[in-house]
Amino acid sequence: MSLSRALRPVVLAVTAGALTTGALTTAAPAAAAPPAVVSSDAGTPSATAGRSAAVRGDATAAISDPAPSRGDRVTVTGTGFSADEKVTASLPSRNQGQLGSAVADEDGRVSIPVDVPTTLTDGDQEVLLTGTSGERASTGFALRPLLADVLDRLLRWWPERTGDAG
Repeated sequence: MSLSRALRPVVLAVTAGALTTGALTTAAPAAAAPPAVVSSDAGTPSATAGRSAAVRGDATAAISDPAPSRGDRVTVTGTGFSADEKVTASLPSRNQGQLGSAVADEDGRVSIPVDVPTTLTDGDQEVLLTGTSGERASTGFALRPLLADVLDRLLRWWPERTGDAG
């Protein structure tokens, strides 16, 4: 996929009770209001990475890096939860594999540091925030192919040349 194609705005559609965008599908609540159009961040490498969308109620979610490498630490933040509510971050693509949890502050905000699993497949990954009240919000990130991650780490590690060899 070309970079210009990946940076196009995303359009969401409702299909048989599900909110769909690219390869990312999130079940819509049973008594949902008409769906709103959510657009992706213009500077993200993927149409779904870095987007923030409420899944139920007024909660929202965002991620500190929409294109991390495997093993990187990112922060998932959420707003609109109840004060002192426990909120859990999970990956629906990994059988709701839990990434971490935290308690929302008095304003309903939560911040959860997350290590990006090294065994995830390339492409878009959804991160779901779920509160003990059932309130949910979703965000996501895009992973490059594993070889690109390895080469990037090697280039960051490789010492720069400080002078001529000759």
